[in-house]
Amino acid sequence: TAHSLSAFNPEIGVLVDIVGQLSESSADGEGNDKLSVREMELVFGHPIDPYSRLDVTASFSDFEAANLEEAYITHWGLPWEIKGRLGRLKPKIGKAVAIHRDSLDTVDEPLVVSSYLGAEGLSRTGVELSGFLPAPWTAVTHELIGGVIEGGVGEGGTLFGATRRRPSFYTHLKNFWDLSDTTNAEFGVTHLVGSKDADSSFEVNALGLDATLTHFITPTNKLKWQNELYLQDRDEAFSVAED
Repeated sequence: TAHSLSAFNPEIGVLVDIVGQLSESSADGEGNDKLSVREMELVFGHPIDPYSRLDVTASFSDFEAANLEEAYITHWGLPWEIKGRLGRLKPKIGKAVAIHRDSLDTVDEPLVVSSYLGAEGLSRTGVELSGFLPAPWTAVTHELIGGVIEGGVGEGGTLFGATRRRPSFYTHLKNFWDLSDTTNAEFGVTHLVGSKDADSSFEVNALGLDATLTHFITPTNKLKWQNELYLQDRDEAFSVAED
């Protein structure tokens, strides 16, 4: 009976992001030298049925209000072995966007991500489909991902406008190679389409490229090189004042 009841208990985890700062800047009003809990995450997960699972991540911080980062259902029972996600999620765009801050290899989000998509990347309500493409080489895998999410970007992002009236669309192709038993490489291509304002048109197209090379020195220690690049094409209106 106890085993049957435990099946209804969710998986619960707690993650804490602690950062330290040493600074001589007089512009820092909270103190130059400090140690703070930047963010704490509560993670909940539970199977819904043999083909579905619910995952929820809520974050709390000394600097920001409580935030629901993710709350989505994953379903594996779609045709052609396609996996679907539905709810509030971090879309699989590039490399760093889909990763929570505490799992990054760096202290902060990469500058290109925070500048274009927001201080903590992008988290929106939407639907995402993904599946692996057939490949003749066993050492290579290709995963194709596509989704539609609410419009807008995160705090400080400039790629799309602030409104959520128009949705945004994205696709991502992930290519992964096992170069040897200890080295692997990954190359990804992302395409995003969205709106920069509240009208009905989609004026912004963006192309993202990401590359990662990982070499395992030991099973637990590794060297990793990772980079991302985003290019955007925007339709902007210009006016010239004449006397």
